Amino acid sequence: MRFLTFMVSLGIVLAAPVSVASAQQKVPMSTGLYWLTTVPSWVPVSAANPLPMTSAPYSFSALGYQQITTLATATGLTVPTGSTIAQICIETAAVRYRDDGTAPTASIGQPVAAGLCFSYSGPLAAIQFITQGGSPVLDASYYK
Repeated sequence: MRFLTFMVSLGIVLAAPVSVASAQQKVPMSTGLYWLTTVPSWVPVSAANPLPMTSAPYSFSALGYQQITTLATATGLTVPTGSTIAQICIETAAVRYRDDGTAPTASIGQPVAAGLCFSYSGPLAAIQFITQGGSPVLDASYYK
């Protein structure tokens, strides 16, 4: 806030990307004089005034879905061609995974508790899952 006050006191106007109106305001100076400056009037984001966004950083295309219901042995994913990221959810029972080319065991690997979802963008073809006990269900959605 101090930086903004300092900028306004110097007569510098900051551009407001969603500003639709502006007003003249007298800003007092230590000499008793005033700067006449333009201060943007902010308008709340709404359907009539949407927040400007670009789609580039968050533009994913769905490539497929997979459900694995048997994880008694280390099991890899069936990754659609072109996939770069997966949203993986674990249901019913906990699992472990490894993505370094070595199969996980019920006691070795990264643990994932039942009921958790996570995004994974590592080597999709190398990741393998195994149950820690019980009958987990793994759901995976693939994107590029």
